[in-house]
Amino acid sequence: MNRKNGETKVRSSDPVSVHDEIKAIIKKEDRFLITTHVRPDGDSLASVLVFAGLLDAFRKSCRICIDDGVPRKYDFLPGIERVKSFDDLPDSSGIGTAVVLDASGLERTGRIGDRIPETARIVNIDHHEGNSRFGEVNCILTGSSSTAEIVYDLYRRCDLPLTPEVARLVYTGIVCDTGCFRFANTGAQTLETAAEMVRAGADPGKIIHDLQNRHSAHTLQALGHALTRIRFFLDDAVVGMHLTCQDLKQFPEADTEGFVNYLRMIEGPSVQFFINEVQPGRHRVSLRSHEKDVNQIAGRLGGGGHARAAGCDITGNLEQVQDRILGCLSAVFKAGRAD
Repeated sequence: MNRKNGETKVRSSDPVSVHDEIKAIIKKEDRFLITTHVRPDGDSLASVLVFAGLLDAFRKSCRICIDDGVPRKYDFLPGIERVKSFDDLPDSSGIGTAVVLDASGLERTGRIGDRIPETARIVNIDHHEGNSRFGEVNCILTGSSSTAEIVYDLYRRCDLPLTPEVARLVYTGIVCDTGCFRFANTGAQTLETAAEMVRAGADPGKIIHDLQNRHSAHTLQALGHALTRIRFFLDDAVVGMHLTCQDLKQFPEADTEGFVNYLRMIEGPSVQFFINEVQPGRHRVSLRSHEKDVNQIAGRLGGGGHARAAGCDITGNLEQVQDRILGCLSAVFKAGRAD
């Protein structure tokens, strides 16, 4: 893609044709950069590691680099030591192809996006409905449960052996993005893929234990603090909670990923939100719903994601951020377009 003049060749996301196109790039190119979104989760980390394994099989040179460090709870993933932070990214001028995984827009990669050479081709692989299709090649399969499932399909089409390590990664990516098979994106194909991973060596009990039972005390203390802030809005149709930078200074080791899902346990509200002040005046908002299209709502606020799980970043003080969220929700509800 020639990003100097802003031209983008948007290509088909038909699974067969786009996978063939990516395979052709892998065979032709020698040096790759693999990255994903800031604040990586289990699906994004699993995806970059499986793709790196695919490149290894073709004897290609690749670097995995993300803007943030890897959260400690994912240190059990095979090959996680290969993932470097932005500060460890060496000169990238020789990179021929950048593979961006699980990111709805190039800006979601943070500082990494600015380090991709202008001459480099971008391959964009994702499952988010709001993906901006910023790559020269765009493999956007919104029907997939996770990006890890998409990358595994490519891996399989390359006729590569399914090792226990790949199985553990793919299974982790799937369970993270399906909420342990609880969310609406859990379909028959996803369950079949998960079963294939178990047969190949993924241990469901151990993976779930590593993901859910290795939290720091600060994480649970921060969660308890946030839960005391639960408030209901718009005639109890919406429930929210928040944490501030000052709160998190008390709990510096807290990992707030997934806090919003505790609000989904409350019967009644159709939309849940969690506001997390990641820097003074900059808030990360997570939106969830069992029945409403929160991707539409997040899009109005400059973000995106999935119909039932989305997010955005909003600047301002807490009251301003909350007012923007509720104003958008109120307008969309009244217009009847959030179903």
